[in-house]
Amino acid sequence: MQEPELIGIKTREVTVPNIQQYYLEVQERQKFDVFCRLLDIQSPDTAIVFGRTKRRVDELAEALNKRGYGAEGIHGDLTQARRDSVMRAFREGTTDILVATDVAARGLDINDVTHVYNFDIPQDPESYVHRIGRTGRVGKAGMAVTLVTPREMGQLREGIKPGSWSRKKKVAV
Repeated sequence: MQEPELIGIKTREVTVPNIQQYYLEVQERQKFDVFCRLLDIQSPDTAIVFGRTKRRVDELAEALNKRGYGAEGIHGDLTQARRDSVMRAFREGTTDILVATDVAARGLDINDVTHVYNFDIPQDPESYVHRIGRTGRVGKAGMAVTLVTPREMGQLREGIKPGSWSRKKKVAV
């Protein structure tokens, strides 16, 4: 080769600095009550809640509505018309909480999301970064809270680089 050039790729920053990241260690049976307390205390303007499965998303949206929160679920089993309707309601502020699976949330361009809640811990670090990236956009501050069961603590420690959490909290309920 004549005049070879070395080309390198910078590693991506794993998380965004203007997103406060927290985790709460809670028992599975207490997750929903703790989550509702968080909603009451933090009073998010708009929030996205991530569940691992379509069933979990449906159950969460229904339970939140029964408790008086304005929530809608979105996942891959919904028709395109229904997904459009859910997204329109969320963007217009008719719905304050969007409950979603990772697949349904891919490519969503939503501004002004103040909080992201990981009701279920994501499967991998890339999904985590994608999830929390729904908040803290356009230079605005955001908050991401992950609910972790004691059995998932090892997965949390392995999947998220040390130091990426701005503050760690453990809640014994």
